Order: sequence, then C-alpha cells, then structure tokens
Amino acid sequence: MDCNLLHWRIKDALRGLDEFLVKAPHICIQMGQLYLIMKRFEQAEHFFSMAVHDRPNFPGYRVNYANFLFIVGNYQKAIDQFKSALQKDPNNLLALEGLGGTYWKLGKHKKAIANFEKLIKLNPSLSTNTLFTIPKHDSRPIIPKAAISNVVSLSCKVCGCLLYTSPSPRD
Repeated sequence: MDCNLLHWRIKDALRGLDEFLVKAPHICIQMGQLYLIMKRFEQAEHFFSMAVHDRPNFPGYRVNYANFLFIVGNYQKAIDQFKSALQKDPNNLLALEGLGGTYWKLGKHKKAIANFEKLIKLNPSLSTNTLFTIPKHDSRPIIPKAAISNVVSLSCKVCGCLLYTSPSPRD
C-alpha cells in the first residue's frame, strides 16, 4: 500500500473519530482521563475541552476539565472552569471542593475556607468525615483550628496526609 494512501486513510479515520466524539462528550472525558494517566497532557486537554465545548451547560464536564487544569498547574483557568460550573449549578459539591482546593494551593486561604464552609453547609455529613481534594502535596500551612468551626478533619485526598484536625466533639 502506498504510504500517502495510508496517511490519507489514517487522517480520514481520525476525522471520523472526532466527528463521533463531538456527539459523545462522555467518551471525550474518558479519553481525556486516559491521556492524563499516560501524561500526554496536550491530548488530554484536547478531549476535556472538546467535551466542555460540546456541552457548555453541563457542570460535570467543566469540573473534570478544571481538575485537569489544576493537575497541570493552570490554576487560573481551573478557577474559571470551577466558577463556570458553579454558575450552572451553585450547589455542585465537586466544583466547590475543587475551587476551594485551588484557592488553597494559591495561598488564598480565606476564599478556600469560604468554599469549604459552603460545601459543609450543603452536605453536613462532610463535617465528620472530610476529605477535600488538594492534589499536590506540598508545604502549605495547616488551617488554624478556629478557621473552620465545624470541620473535624481535613486531609489530602491524594496522599492522605492530615492537614487539619479539631478535637473530637464530646457527647
């Protein structure tokens, strides 16, 4: 088979795949996650952004894209995506958690804590078993005990290290 013909067939197949994926954003999210695991960030971003482009009003796709942006260190774009998800669904727990974690990573602790408190207010069961997503373990300060009155523990979801703990409530 001629090399040019083979290249043409491959390009044609890829165009067909892109046309199919635009109609199936959930598959784009899965492809983005696979490429992220393989550390092929350019391809991962392509698929995450394709899903968001196809379904801009679906907050779940924006949260997935924002989590990707956080992982690759594009914090401002992650904040923008988390905020867009919250505009569509103000009570989206994953968006609140991600936005809080991103603010925390940037050292904007007051904004982070405000998001964590709203998260706990929406889902009080988190106050007894709280695991927030703060993906990259680094040397950030521990949240002061007085900062979040009803949080029992705050741990890094990735490595499990304890970031904050308050005394257990007595009966």
